[in-house]
Amino acid sequence: KLSKEMTLEEIDEVVESFKNAALRAHKAGFDGVQIHGAHGYLLNQFYSPLRNKRKDKYGGNLKNRIRIHLRIIKAIREALPKDFIISLRLGALDYQEGGNTLTDAINASIEFEKAGLDMLDISGGVNGYGLAQLKELPYGYFVDVTKEIKKHIKIPVISAGGFRSLQGLEVLIEDNYLDGISFATSILQDPHFITKEINKL
Repeated sequence: KLSKEMTLEEIDEVVESFKNAALRAHKAGFDGVQIHGAHGYLLNQFYSPLRNKRKDKYGGNLKNRIRIHLRIIKAIREALPKDFIISLRLGALDYQEGGNTLTDAINASIEFEKAGLDMLDISGGVNGYGLAQLKELPYGYFVDVTKEIKKHIKIPVISAGGFRSLQGLEVLIEDNYLDGISFATSILQDPHFITKEINKL
């Protein structure tokens, strides 16, 4: 089935659905939610100029491409208590010609913070992007991008992707590259990952 451009009504429904999902999470006892805006999923498609070819108020310049993100953040912020945490995983850069730039990522992050975001989780790339070229790095794939974004916002910034050990990572926090590290893949592969790594230190 071929994809189609969403109608404005469908976008409104998506915003409402994100808000309702956060309400359910709060009712279930969770302290917060993370909005997924990376890895080629819907919000990443709006953010990326490689995917977003809309000609209306949701396409074109960066302000329009992140309009849906801002609406979702504000909708959740207004519907839930101030201490309910809202995080966003951002596919900061597309790593493809014509894709998002570091300036886009920084400016988007500033707007997300203004809208009421509590925490930002940096990833990158869209569908089909291979991380092979980054596998030789001694630390996570997106640490350098995270560091640059962190210079411009006050909320905590986390980096994801490519972290396979705890050794030496405290230096990244001490040197103000990031505020936290995401180990989701490593923990999914081995639920005892953190315990094993701590024992190595």
